[in-house]
Parts: sequence; structure tokens; C-alpha cells
Amino acid sequence: MSRVVLPLGLLVVAAFGLSLMAGKVWIAPWGLAAGSPEALVMAELRLPRALLGLVIGAMLGASGAVLQ
Repeated sequence: MSRVVLPLGLLVVAAFGLSLMAGKVWIAPWGLAAGSPEALVMAELRLPRALLGLVIGAMLGASGAVLQ
């Protein structure tokens, strides 16, 4: 089981990073400056959406495991 956890964890981290960059306009991580509009979109829109998706997915997975 431990051989499966590390690749799945890395997959979650990669998917989280891609969800931050993907959208109507692709935002590259190296293109973020402190006062740029891309940084505002990242901080105000995409980061909360990605965090909420991660937390809700974890809660649904835990509730499914409990119900089994």
C-alpha cells in the first residue's frame, strides 16, 4: 500500500498545480509578479477554487471509506 500512496500524492500535487494554471487564460507560474492582474486572479479566484475542490474531494473520499 505504501508503494501506491507516494505516486498518488504526487498526482494530487500535480493536478492541484495544473488547476491553478488552467482556465480561460493560461497563467504560467513564472509569469506572476506581485502587482500583476494574473497574481490577483490567482489569489482571488483560482486558489480558493482549487483549495475548495481539494478539501471537498478529501471529505467525499473519507465519507466513502467510512460508509464501506
